[in-house]
Amino acid sequence: MIIGSPHRNKLIALIMGKIYPSCGLESGIPKDSAIIKIYDGFKPGYYALVVSGWNDSYIRIAASVLKNITNFYLTSL
Repeated sequence: MIIGSPHRNKLIALIMGKIYPSCGLESGIPKDSAIIKIYDGFKPGYYALVVSGWNDSYIRIAASVLKNITNFYLTSL
């Protein structure tokens, strides 16, 4: 698991397939939102759980959701 943003963290940018530093819409994160997403394919046989957000506040929200995951209703897309 890696927590942060592609704006400040080169590894997150690499995992997300973005150019470092990527901020705003270039980050791939929708405005005023957060993501908790599993990425694969950045390195054969490895997966990465990325917790990120539009800004630091949204990153903290995503981390809090993950910490309290049993309190949330999960749906799959």
